Amino acid sequence: MSTPPSSLSRPSPTGSILIRLSSLVLRLPATSTLAALTLRALKTVVLALFLASIRSWPLSWHIRVFLPVYQLRFKYLFLRLRLLLTLQPASIRRVLLSRWHDELSPVGQNPFELCVRYRTWAGPDDCDFNMHLSNSCYAKILDAARFKYGLAACPTFFRTGGWMALGATHFKFYREIPIGSRYEMRVSIVAWDSKWVYIATRWVTPPRKSKSKAKTFRSPLPSSEPSALPASGSLPYPVMHTPADGLTTGTSTPGTATPAAENGHGNGHARPNGHANGHANGHSNGHANGHSSGHANGNGHSNGHANGHSNTHVNGHSNSDSRPVPELPAEPDGATRHCVALSAMCFKIGRITVPPALALACDGFCAPPSASGGETLEDYSHTNPPPHWKHVLALRGVDWLEPSSSGSASDAHTGTDSGKGKQPVKERPGLSTLRAFFTGGWRAVPPEARWWEDALGGVVEERRVAGLEIVRPLAEGLDGIGGLVSS
Repeated sequence: MSTPPSSLSRPSPTGSILIRLSSLVLRLPATSTLAALTLRALKTVVLALFLASIRSWPLSWHIRVFLPVYQLRFKYLFLRLRLLLTLQPASIRRVLLSRWHDELSPVGQNPFELCVRYRTWAGPDDCDFNMHLSNSCYAKILDAARFKYGLAACPTFFRTGGWMALGATHFKFYREIPIGSRYEMRVSIVAWDSKWVYIATRWVTPPRKSKSKAKTFRSPLPSSEPSALPASGSLPYPVMHTPADGLTTGTSTPGTATPAAENGHGNGHARPNGHANGHANGHSNGHANGHSSGHANGNGHSNGHANGHSNTHVNGHSNSDSRPVPELPAEPDGATRHCVALSAMCFKIGRITVPPALALACDGFCAPPSASGGETLEDYSHTNPPPHWKHVLALRGVDWLEPSSSGSASDAHTGTDSGKGKQPVKERPGLSTLRAFFTGGWRAVPPEARWWEDALGGVVEERRVAGLEIVRPLAEGLDGIGGLVSS
């Protein structure tokens, strides 16, 4: 008596289908060319799907995220090999390698002008049944783009043993990315406070090369015809699409008040049927390509603005027929924007939080030089470092570039003899001093002498404060959601 096979040995549903198809093909006559062609086509399809899903193979996520690190390590090892072949003294090689590390820092750059681009495509393993990039894959791919930005913005901070912790991510979807489309993720900083740094990521596709004006894509409204409704006995079929214009709906027509409009509860958006809902206290704030607010004052008007802000007055009427539907936000180069994500992150060494301004300034970020009297000043760079850079060099231990008491500056750079005996180039003491400053040494600096805050003053501070006023309500609003949940 044979024992039934264990449930652990049963194939998956997809495997069962492939096994049945294979058995069906094998039952065909051996001389039939149809069997051979069908079997070959089946193998080709399975192999193509397997190769197309290469980015979902085991460890593929780790490879994509840490690819910038591998690239930097390869460049570093290649430089070491090239310097080794030059047969220069070891002290000189160490100096050149240290300079290579220093040149990775964006010295003299405005932190708001650094935009790191991450290019990829919507593969079949990243898309859902609507043949669009799945909403879960936005967060998965965002890890790689954020990590690439972190290495480009703060390479020295990472070398001290630092890392960036993710506190929150907020997504806003504008339109879908079809399967097979190539897209670009543009990562940049928008604001920071004493703990959090806010990083924005935009998913865009390149602009069309056609000279003719592209038609504005709008998701179709559901049909009101009876034929559009499913039969009463049909199985449910989930149909989910990304709205083409965010949460903003089209123009509305007059209608009668609904119970939701009468009792003053709703989400503050103007509805297509002419209803607008607001809280009983007369205010409702939401995010739909901007902000919307509702006032339950009974005057029966609804006004929309093309800049993404809408004010609705509730009592069953809406007079926004003549208002245009807000356009989707556009990129400076004309690219199509599909999604925007805002990530709240903080700089960490171990469990110690490092102020964002300190981490940014120690990698060279600063405000541009301020000219007085209309004069033109040279931009800050590695050759023309900002004023605060001397403090960073002292923490980095770059005194190996300074000549010794008995040698000249050229001797210190070349490692040649100088008068009495050989004067070797000083070795770099490492980044232990900078790490100690990151992990608490900065607290000993009086507030009026904190050079890292002065380095990011001027226009950079003005833009930081303006950006913080925009992103902070979003974070605080989500923190308050817990008070709205009853169970």
